[in-house]
Amino acid sequence: MPAFVAVMGPPLDARALVDGSDTPKAIEKVRNAAAAADVDPSHTVVIAELDNPPETADIEDLFSTKDYLCLYNRATGSNLTEADPLATNSPRS
Repeated sequence: MPAFVAVMGPPLDARALVDGSDTPKAIEKVRNAAAAADVDPSHTVVIAELDNPPETADIEDLFSTKDYLCLYNRATGSNLTEADPLATNSPRS
């Protein structure tokens, strides 16, 4: 994060989103990097610390299936829909 802020230049209104149930040490590292880059502590969100997250919470858990597929399709050039078995046949569904 400090390198990103250095390249983009201050003032930078940055946010950090940490997914998964990373170890406290990894989360501390992200928070320390944010502090070193003068990012407001309230701008760092750890998904696992939100109220009642899924046990294996990841960034994609913040989106509806439709929204996630829209992002996925734009990034990969795919054309998956919610009706596609590949889109809904996940052990995490």
